[in-house]
Formats: sequence, C-alpha cells, structure tokens
Amino acid sequence: MCFRVIFFIVFLFFSTRISANTFSKNNSSSVTNNPVINEYSPVVSLEKCKNIITVEDGSKFKVGDTVLIIQMKGAEINLTNSASFGFITDYKNCGNYEFNYVKSKSGNSIELKNKLQKQYDIPTGKVQLIRVPYYINFSVTTELTCLPWDGKKGGVLVFLVRDTLKLNANLNVSNKGFTGGKGINTFNMNLHCGELQYFYPRTSNLAALKGEGISELPEDKVSGRGSPANGGGGGQDHNSGGGGGGNGGIGGKGGFQYQYCTGSVDNRGEGGKALLINNATGKIFLGGGGGAGHCNNEGFNSSGGNGGGIILFKAKHLTSNNFSINANGQDAAQCTPNSVSGYCHEGMGGGGAGGTVLIDVDTHDKWNVNIKGGVGGNMNSDVDFGKLGPGGGGGGGAFWFNKPALPSVGNYTLDLQGGNSGVNSNLGNNKWGAENGNTGVVLLNYTVPFDILPFSPNIDSIRIASTKVSCFQYNFNTLDFTNTSPITTYYWDFGDGNTSSNQNNSHIYSAEGDYTVKLIGIDANGCKDSTSKLISIRNCSSCNLNFDFYYDYDPCSPLSVKFHGTGTDISNPKWIFDDGSTITGNLSPVK
Repeated sequence: MCFRVIFFIVFLFFSTRISANTFSKNNSSSVTNNPVINEYSPVVSLEKCKNIITVEDGSKFKVGDTVLIIQMKGAEINLTNSASFGFITDYKNCGNYEFNYVKSKSGNSIELKNKLQKQYDIPTGKVQLIRVPYYINFSVTTELTCLPWDGKKGGVLVFLVRDTLKLNANLNVSNKGFTGGKGINTFNMNLHCGELQYFYPRTSNLAALKGEGISELPEDKVSGRGSPANGGGGGQDHNSGGGGGGNGGIGGKGGFQYQYCTGSVDNRGEGGKALLINNATGKIFLGGGGGAGHCNNEGFNSSGGNGGGIILFKAKHLTSNNFSINANGQDAAQCTPNSVSGYCHEGMGGGGAGGTVLIDVDTHDKWNVNIKGGVGGNMNSDVDFGKLGPGGGGGGGAFWFNKPALPSVGNYTLDLQGGNSGVNSNLGNNKWGAENGNTGVVLLNYTVPFDILPFSPNIDSIRIASTKVSCFQYNFNTLDFTNTSPITTYYWDFGDGNTSSNQNNSHIYSAEGDYTVKLIGIDANGCKDSTSKLISIRNCSSCNLNFDFYYDYDPCSPLSVKFHGTGTDISNPKWIFDDGSTITGNLSPVK
C-alpha cells in the first residue's frame, strides 16, 4: 500500500510538470502577432482499449503537449411537427470535455498519457482535440481569440498559466460560436400566412433557415419556426422574424408575420432553448446561432447572429488592467433600406446567444467579463405598408468561477444580459411581438477537469483453467484479471468445431487427438484479450490412468469380497472378474 501511495504522488508531480517542461520557452512571454494561440483538429476515432485518438491533422501536436478533448454537438431532439419540436430528449455526450497529455504520436494517431474519464460520440458528436499552451507567466499584448466554429473545429480559446496572467489586451471570442441562420431572399411574392408548421426543407421559400445549436438537423427540417435545441428558429412566411439563439438563457422569439396577413397562426421564429448547465454534469457549450428572418423581396437578406465562443483559462494570479474577457453573441444583420423606396419590408434575423467563460484563479484584481446575447435585427418598414417581424434577442451565456462566491461588489463586472429584440423603427419602435433574450447563468466552485490517472488496459489477462473429468471430458473455466470493469462476453473454441459463449463449460470430445482450445474475453468497452491451451485426448485403454484397487472380506462370509477402486479417471469403472462376470459404474462392488 505504501508503494502505491508514493507512486501516485510522484505521478501527480510529473503530470503537472510535463507541460511546463515542454513550454518553458514561453516563460514571461507575450503574444504579439498571433491572435490565435491554439491548434485544432477534428477527432476521427478513439481506440479506448489503447487510449489512442486519431485526428484529421496531427502535425501541430507533439509529445508532452497538454490537450483538451471536447464534444461540441450530438444531442438528440424532438423532431415532430409540433410545439415540442427542438426540445432536447438526450444530451448524449455533448458538452463533455477534459484535459490530458500527449504520450506518443505516430502520424495522425495520438496516444494519451492518462485515462479519459468521460465518454464521447465519435464522429457524430463533432469532437475536436485542441492543443493547449502552457506558460510560466503570460502577458497578453494582442487581443487573443480563437478560430471561428466551422462545423468541425474552433470556437474555443484555452490556455494555462502557472503563475501570473496579465491582460494588456482583451480576450475575445465573440461571434465565434454556433452559426446563425443564413438569410436567403426567396423572391416569392405570394402570401402563405398562417401555416402551422415547425419545419421546412432547405429549398422551401416559405421559411427561413434555423440557427445552429448542439443538435444536427436533417435537410428536410433545417428551415422554419421551430428552434433546434439552443439554435433560434427561422421566421416563416410572411416576413416573420427569426428567434434568438440560446445558451445559459433562452433566446427571444422573433416578431410576428406581416401585419396584413389574414391567418391567425403565430409564425414567429422560436427562441433557442436554455441548456442544462450545472456542476453535476459539468458540460459546456457554444452560444446558439440566431434564426434568419423571412425575406421575399427587395433583395435584402437578414441572417441570424452567430453565438459566442468558449474561453477557459487557469492561472495563479490574474491582472486584468481593466481589459475585458468577451464571449458575446453577434447582433443579427440589420436593415439595409431599398435604394429606391428607402425602406425594408422583410423579416429580420435573431441575435446569437452569449458563449461560455470559465475562470480558475487563486487571486485577481478587478476583472470584466461580458457574455451577452446579440441584438435582434431592426427594420424601418414604410408606415403605410404596415408592421413586419423584427428579430428576437439572443440569450445570455454562462459564467463559471472557481470560488464559492463572486468577488465583493466593485471587484468585478459581469454582463450576462440577453440581447434586445429588434424593432420597427419607423413605427414608433414597435417590437411587433419580438422578444428580448433572457439573462444567462452563473456557476461557482469550478474545477478544471484534468485527467490524472495513468492509462492501463482494463484487461490484464485472461487464462484457461482446465480439469480432466474423464478420458474424453474436460471442464474449462476462465481466470479473469481486470482492473476496473469485468469481462462481459466470452467466446470459446474447443478445437473440434464446437464453440460456446458461456463463461465456464464442460466439454466432451468425440475422438482422440490434440486440440487447441481458444478463449476470447471482451469487456464493456469492446476491449479484447485471448489465450489458448493444447489439450490431448487419448482412449483410456492407451493412457496411464494411475488406477489401483484393494479389497476386504468378512471371515464369517469368506465367499463375499468387497472391492475398492482408487486413482484418476474412475468416474465410470468397469470390473472384470475371473469367472467372466462384470460390474460397471460401481466404485466399490461386492462380489
């Protein structure tokens, strides 16, 4: 026990130092000409049995690197044509993330040093591997950002600082999250007011595109008012506004359809849903994109705003120097008046939701964090033409702090407000049903999830224990040696064409010969181990059974003798006496 404790302490120290040794060149460094300090690559596969991740491009990763693995999407949602459309039925492993280290690399295959603690859906969950810089001291002199989320990678700014982080410029991942619905002008002048529909195919001219969220949509459901998880719904015919994206807070609904539509159905784009963000699940998400507004004339397209990205850093001390940490949602595209009439007559897009900021520091001066929702699109419709739908505001994001409480008043600023909706500016700033996004969420007691236990295969070994019952019969049992979880599936091949899936077996061979018995064991992760053993089957007349017997008799009855058989392989003995008689199956017959 003493050895195990000492080993664990030594390993923790090594795990902490490996990145420091690798990146010691960054001591007291400043980033001057590169605003993106991370490297990103989509994850293609994960071999759990070997702790090996295969990425699309492993060229930027090297042995000793600290890395972050994170799943961006993959949630399952309700896809029915009803008010329940877009509600999350199963998050799956969306939002899971953890830090690890590169132990070895071969091409695009990266072996991780420590055991992963969480599960990932690859490739459906859009999992990416991110190289995480480690600094002794870090002075930020150029605004740092991240690659924008492109559907496979990006959207995250993450780094670690052993001692002091000084901000002499902003950290800013605003607009880098899930994308807003792209505005498309259908040039369809016919009114289809009042259709009770929550989705349409991409090619439909009756609805605008939804904003992106943590779920993937089939092509026949990417347009229309229903909001897919935290993505905003698109406006529907005629000229409804798109809904704002969601994250910590719900996105606001877009504005109503054209004022003079005769239908009574509410065609506003729905706001993106608020996501389940808490200490129990530990999941983090990009801000949802706003839905596009429905446009059908004058050549103007109103796209939804992008959501905010993710910022995560750890340092001993933070000196912010009044610079800001920003992960705001993007404002939706605003009205561009027609060059002839000077007005917009279109539905407007929804604002993107704020992203996520996670801070783990021991001490700090005053810090400023902004994770606001984007503003919905405004319009300036002709007074005589009537009101149309402005865009909904994006929901506020999520802020996670490592302390049990926020700093005292005056030692920080934190803005998680939802974005304002758009308005009909030429009609008294009338919102026409458009709604503001809701405020985001604050969580405390944040801990950076480092993997610290060294990886070792779950199955150490599997072995065969065999016991000879008779010349042609053997009992075969398994001897399993596993670390954490048991073997769940067994496959036996007895070498004579017979197989079994039982853990333990009794098998009778039909003929003499040498047989190779094979055993495969599989655990819950699909990891395998195998072994084999040679069994020799010989007829009892030609094999050494080590058989003997003795007898006793009663002097009072000298014609009655009791025999006793001893030795191996005597489960079915046959006695042959000099008088030609035989007795079978009795180990102690009386003659």
